[in-house]
Amino acid sequence: LLAGKPGAGPAELGTVLAEAFVKQAVAKNESGRAMLSLVDLAKFGALETAVEDFARQAREGIGAFAPGLGRSAGSSPAFGKAGSPDQDANLIDLASFVSAAADECPALAPRRDSVLRSLASAVTTIRKEGSRTGPAGISVYFPNRGKDYDPSYAAEGHPAWIELLSSYYRSGTEKRATAVPLRFDADANRGELDFKDGLLRLSGALNPGAEESVVDSGFRFGIFDGGETVFLGDDEVWSEDGGKVLRGSWDGTVLLLRQGARETWGYLSLSSDEGGGSRYSIPLAYFKDGRIDGDDYDSSYLDLEVDADGGIVSSTLYKETVDGMTAELRPAKGSRLVPLVEVVDAGGESAFARTEDWGFDAKSWESIELDFRELGTGTQVYVEIYAADSTGDGDFVFGKTEWP
Repeated sequence: LLAGKPGAGPAELGTVLAEAFVKQAVAKNESGRAMLSLVDLAKFGALETAVEDFARQAREGIGAFAPGLGRSAGSSPAFGKAGSPDQDANLIDLASFVSAAADECPALAPRRDSVLRSLASAVTTIRKEGSRTGPAGISVYFPNRGKDYDPSYAAEGHPAWIELLSSYYRSGTEKRATAVPLRFDADANRGELDFKDGLLRLSGALNPGAEESVVDSGFRFGIFDGGETVFLGDDEVWSEDGGKVLRGSWDGTVLLLRQGARETWGYLSLSSDEGGGSRYSIPLAYFKDGRIDGDDYDSSYLDLEVDADGGIVSSTLYKETVDGMTAELRPAKGSRLVPLVEVVDAGGESAFARTEDWGFDAKSWESIELDFRELGTGTQVYVEIYAADSTGDGDFVFGKTEWP
């Protein structure tokens, strides 16, 4: 650009760079979540002020707003989402968050409008591909459960936002003393099971009023044998009756990973995407030197974007860095990847375990194929729904049965 047009300004140059970034992602089959925005720093101050005002009003009404803010954070498009919650970056799209928060808490609507106006002015260019249809170019840090908050954020974050997060977590702790306990109305935590249309379905009803405190929920499934439960995946739940009833379902298929003649099973975390597709996250143990020995490995995960027809839009391999963040993994020659699953023993202790004592060639990870196999009749299966508040306190219901 500069060679042909030496007088090109920053906005034009930035736009060309953003377009080139997306084109590169398409060429590398990583377009599903590719996005780059150009921000006018001269207008960023107005956006900061608008966000500060939003945070201030949310903080002043935190007693009423906290649950809605937590649910809004959980439903907003996320960036740096890893293979497990403790590895997530907890960065969410600002526009989606303030919009959802104002829907939950109408008193925040004027502040939402101010943020969106300032955001539209500050973000001069945004280029995105694949399922990235919702994000507007700026993210904010908002773990909706206190246990996922990184204390080091206080040293670098914006004071107004730090105060909002602090009041949000504090409100959750204070509410536990007076609010309806977040518990399911279930005998010995047993939910209601039924099998219909090839799906094993689990449902659980919350105690009246407990639904107001829910900011996080999920559905897990697996098999059990000899007192151990081996979780093979998780998925989103859906709610009915104003959030009073939570439901989840499993089709009884298990993820298989294959590279050449080698095949093993793995854990599959499923979530929907704002573009109508799905996101697959598969946890893996990365052995850089190729020696598979014990738990001396780096946590990594394979991230895939899948369209509505089941086609893979993009695939990227990530690992957790030494500072707890996630970054794209470029495997070393001779390194190995081994799938991980979660195992819970009879005493309730949970740990991730390798599925094999051998590993896939990490350098050639793109040659790993995914397949699904249905459980055999009579397999002992376990399903579970959990719900939690902003403090991480919550409850669960489960079901055990034989696959028909």
